[in-house]
Order: sequence, then structure tokens, then C-alpha cells
Amino acid sequence: MKITFTTALLAIASLTASAHAYAQSPVRANIPFQFTVGQKVLPAGQYTISNVSDRVIELCNREKQTRMFISMTATGYVSQQPRVLVFREYGDQYFLHEVRGGLGEFSLDVSPSKLEKETQRQAALAHARQQNAEIALNALKK
Repeated sequence: MKITFTTALLAIASLTASAHAYAQSPVRANIPFQFTVGQKVLPAGQYTISNVSDRVIELCNREKQTRMFISMTATGYVSQQPRVLVFREYGDQYFLHEVRGGLGEFSLDVSPSKLEKETQRQAALAHARQQNAEIALNALKK
């Protein structure tokens, strides 16, 4: 009986968490540079960012017919932080690193890809400085 109750309680908690994630409104960002997510380079432009599930977001640029699903990791509570996309910048290459606010209560991080790690290594060998670029997230008007 205890096992059934515990299982039911866990199932309810999972559904509640998923429903909370789905309830978040999509946001929009105007990204003025091409950027990389995983191994894929995405063009500059207007993107809509939506929660698909608890730890998956969708990036969509209808103009350029680009759509990508990204698995992310929740890292920290963001109630006092600005709603931004954070990119790691190595010279003229940008890699999506974090979605902060805008899609819920937590900051979501993208794990560095092999391409980003290699770019980071080459930048370190060239003594190039790594910087972050932040792009504001805006709520979509209904």
C-alpha cells in the first residue's frame, strides 16, 4: 500500500512540474549574429523560444524556416535576474550557453558541444579572451 501511495504521489508531482513548464508563455529574442547550438549553426534573426517539456526548449525562426529542439539543464533560481539569452563568444563565433528567466523559475544551461570545446581550446591557445553576449527576451504579445 505504501509503495502504491508513493508511486501515485511521485506521478502527481511529475505531472505538476510538467504542467508548470508547459504553462510558461513563449518569449521572443532578436539575435543579431549567427550562433551555434550543438553542432548546428543557426542564422541571425527573430526567434521564438518555447518550453516543450521540463528540460527541452524549442528555438524557432519562421522567416528562415529554422526550428531546433534543445535539451537543457536547470541550474539556478532566477527570480532576481534579467530575462536574457546568454551566448559564449569566442572571436566571431557565438554558442548558446544559457536561457535565464523568461521561460520559468530556473536558469537553463546548454551543455557545451564538442565543437564549442574545441573552439574554446583554440581560443585559449591563442590567448583570446572569452566573453559573454546577452540578448534580451521579450514576452510575445497576444
